[in-house]
Amino acid sequence: MRLPLLKQLGPGLIAGAADDDPSGIATYSQAGAQFGYGMLWSVLFT
Repeated sequence: MRLPLLKQLGPGLIAGAADDDPSGIATYSQAGAQFGYGMLWSVLFT
């Protein structure tokens, strides 16, 4: 069964819109896994 187009492109579109490179995505994923929502307040300052 073929996935809908937006479901296939979703992660790439989000990363492209956020202007993330592969190393940044890995860093953000690890930070999110370690700290969860505890660092969400920092979004206001970036």
